[in-house]
Amino acid sequence: MNESSESVEQKIAAIIESVPKPEFVASLSFHLSEDWSGDPAVMILVLLKDGEKPDNAYLDKVNAYSFVLLDTISQTRLGYLPYVTFRLESEQAELDREEVETKARRERRKHRKIPIAA
Repeated sequence: MNESSESVEQKIAAIIESVPKPEFVASLSFHLSEDWSGDPAVMILVLLKDGEKPDNAYLDKVNAYSFVLLDTISQTRLGYLPYVTFRLESEQAELDREEVETKARRERRKHRKIPIAA
């Protein structure tokens, strides 16, 4: 790849924005990475709105959206394999809360006073 990752990110952002976002999608984010084999990858996280009934029709719509994203990015031939992960907004909020709590615990441990023997 001769293109800078910033240029690739801009192209992928434009590609993703070109795909119509269904009503059940709250937000979407991505980052460039490597997959399990070390190949360049674009990791896409789609946050789904809470409250949808997870029946077969809903799952079919989610899978169809995933396929469109994967296909659209794959057709660009940028050399990045697309991977899509779906998560509910409430699940992401819980993960974010846990991350904040973990960071706070680490920070408190760093600032603990350690008694020094006299």
